[in-house]
Amino acid sequence: MKEKKLPRFLSFLLLGLFVLFAENLNAQTNLAMLSSTKVSTSHVSPWESLSAVNDGFTPISSDDRTNPIYGNWDGEAAYNTYNWIEYDWDFAHQINTVSLYWFTDFGGIAQPTDAYIMYWDGLDWINAGSVGLALNQFNSVGNLNFKAKKLRVYFKSTTATGVVEFQVFGVETTQCDPTGLTATTKINNGSEKAQNYAVVSPTESVQFLTSIANNATGGKMKWTGPNNFVSSNQNITLSNLLVENSGTYRFTYINDCGTESTLSFFLTVKENNSDFSIWPSYDTTLHYDFKADYPDFPKPTKSLEEDYPNYNGCNAAKSTSVGSWTFVAGPNANPLVTDTAVDLLLKRLDSDFTFLRDNMGWPPDKLYRAGYRSSVYLYGSGLCTDTASNTDLGGWQSGVGTPDGESWPMVLLSYYPVASFDPNTTFPDAQYQTGACVHEGIHAIYASLPGCRKAAWFHEGSNVWLQTVLDIKKTGSTDYSNVDLGWLSAGSVIAPFIPIECYSGWLQDGSFGGPSAEGVDSGVQNSEGVTLRLTRDIIGGVQYSSVFPTFLGEIVDEKSLPWVWNYCEGRVLEGIANGNGVVNGLGDTKTRKLIQEYRARLALSDFGKFEQPILNLYRNNMGRELGPEQPALINVEKWKATPYAITTTDENGYLIPNEKTLPGWSGANFIPIHVEGNQATVFFEPLGENMSIQLCYRTKEGKTIYTQPVYAGDCTISFAQGIPANGVIFAVICNSDYVFEGETTRKAKFNYRIKLEDGATSTASVDKNWWDWKAIITENLAVTDFSNSSPNFLVYPNPTNNASLLNIKVSNENTETYNLKITNINGQVVFENKNYNLEEQYHTGNLSRGIYFVTIQSQNFKQTKKIIVK
Repeated sequence: MKEKKLPRFLSFLLLGLFVLFAENLNAQTNLAMLSSTKVSTSHVSPWESLSAVNDGFTPISSDDRTNPIYGNWDGEAAYNTYNWIEYDWDFAHQINTVSLYWFTDFGGIAQPTDAYIMYWDGLDWINAGSVGLALNQFNSVGNLNFKAKKLRVYFKSTTATGVVEFQVFGVETTQCDPTGLTATTKINNGSEKAQNYAVVSPTESVQFLTSIANNATGGKMKWTGPNNFVSSNQNITLSNLLVENSGTYRFTYINDCGTESTLSFFLTVKENNSDFSIWPSYDTTLHYDFKADYPDFPKPTKSLEEDYPNYNGCNAAKSTSVGSWTFVAGPNANPLVTDTAVDLLLKRLDSDFTFLRDNMGWPPDKLYRAGYRSSVYLYGSGLCTDTASNTDLGGWQSGVGTPDGESWPMVLLSYYPVASFDPNTTFPDAQYQTGACVHEGIHAIYASLPGCRKAAWFHEGSNVWLQTVLDIKKTGSTDYSNVDLGWLSAGSVIAPFIPIECYSGWLQDGSFGGPSAEGVDSGVQNSEGVTLRLTRDIIGGVQYSSVFPTFLGEIVDEKSLPWVWNYCEGRVLEGIANGNGVVNGLGDTKTRKLIQEYRARLALSDFGKFEQPILNLYRNNMGRELGPEQPALINVEKWKATPYAITTTDENGYLIPNEKTLPGWSGANFIPIHVEGNQATVFFEPLGENMSIQLCYRTKEGKTIYTQPVYAGDCTISFAQGIPANGVIFAVICNSDYVFEGETTRKAKFNYRIKLEDGATSTASVDKNWWDWKAIITENLAVTDFSNSSPNFLVYPNPTNNASLLNIKVSNENTETYNLKITNINGQVVFENKNYNLEEQYHTGNLSRGIYFVTIQSQNFKQTKKIIVK
């Protein structure tokens, strides 16, 4: 039978079409290669390269390692889970084709089992279809026809996933101006005000109104807000309000060429009592007792080394067992590891972990639950775990594998911490070393639980908390005043601008370390091959801080930490909000409130039994000059440690916070303020979303007073429950963002402005110990602090009407010359008189409806009052 052949003209036609397609593809731009392309990912292994995905490399096969590749291996717990790579551009480009070339090493990085494309249309993430999974080729998704500023590829495999190249072909957009938006607000159907915030009672209603420049059409719009609020209308009306409706409302407009414009509106719904000394509870949501899922396992009587099926051991030469623990040593054990030291080590571990299990409700590690004793392996002794010498140092939670693919968490210790248990040891830090062995045993428990897989910072801090509580409870004591929270907890207290979920704190480049140490490694070596550090003294170890875990255990619920370890399977704060998909978390609103409460309590050391340990962290670190850790990548100037934010005053009376120490995500600034009279008011203007202000103070007797959070506008605190100690209150300005989204989040700083109003006379020195309410602290205020401001400056009627007379009167025996200035909410001067009489009238005819500030100033006097023009 003759072979069928295509006619030559058809073959030529197909070839021509292929060439035409190739030419069209080549004529387009690979948008991944644009200099403006920003690349981020859910996770990249530290030894791999995210930048490899758009470096233009074409491999010869899917296992080609002649060029760096992207890979996301993150341990067995992350197997078979989705990760993503994102491209972010300055403009929304036309996307036509997406191509992926997968990498595999046929081991830890496997061929993907699923992959798909998502694009951001400015309002929502849209699924653009599946991507092919074939190896040794580019897998292309063509015939796409959308505009996007962001594009993601999601993928998973049975282990981890690798990418050689991620191409995006389309048409580049080089110009697309955002559309102008204007904000106004109405309360109770009253007059429209040129402001973007409202402070209302639950019985009132508010309208947030937006004007789109030139009445543009063809765009898309969307509102989002607290409690999953969503609307597609241009204007919204909010009524039947609850306190939970407070927060940031965001209006987004996407014009027809794809550029986003946004407006933020801020709503505060007043509580019935705006001053409170007792915070509302979190109900029982963050409460979990492990005994509900983990029964009373029988105490194991066998060891993995001896009895595991088909396991030949780890080259052990000797093993010793005490209770539920086994010590395994190889043939080359250091002679300082005596039988006495091993016996006392195992007795300590057996005692402590029995107490954790039976008295505190924590589960045993994976070995114990499978019927085997928990294990300590001797590092450097010739075991299968390592090739170190028997004089090398170290101690870790590690793991040992068995032929069936199981991994068993255990404790791997060098000779030094083990020998520290010998009564005859001369090691100067023996007590610390023995405690460190328990620390690593706690890590073995954590490694056996499903939580905190993307939260390296929490592994250490919550470990310190658990061991601290363990040591206290074992003694039966209820006195926590002498508890040491660890010197590396200092950063959480003296640098509250550092985010909660932060590894290694405030870095030398001004950014923050991410939850899993993102950004911490400088990647730069000196001439001696030593990696230069990006961290700072003391606060560079903030991942070891137990302050936030202490807040959870002491203020929220002692069982909240077990809840975190069982249900927060990725990030901690995000897990607290969302749960794990089966068990619900607190939700968005309560999680933001939890962050705010943590920051406000920290300002007052209001930590229950841990009050004195928090005060000790203030006391021991206030004023220390902290420089970069050496060898440093950037020799930044030393920072004088203070929990209080430095501010300067602009010409319009607004306090401008120091840019260097602006809060990061979930961070805060504390500003101490001198006050007088019966109450004090501070006007708050956020310059970003999800910001709030709270005023708080302690009386000299130690009573704590807080306002509710205010999201923009006036925040007033009454002194009816007691006078502030040393005449100082604190403005706690907090960002409540808790979702970590890579480099953008890690480098973000959140700005704001505040203005001192009635009763708030001046800022206090940032170098004084205002946190010590029992001390008598004085401050010689300079003339420029205007401490003699008095309430004799009157403005009436207030509110006033447009095109009416406003009386501005200063009652003062002195015949000084005064400067009168009126500014709008944006700080723009609308009227000024540099030779003002003590009593004049001002005609408001040139003022539109809204809020204004009237400032009177002389050489020895300055005061600002707010007026409302209706």
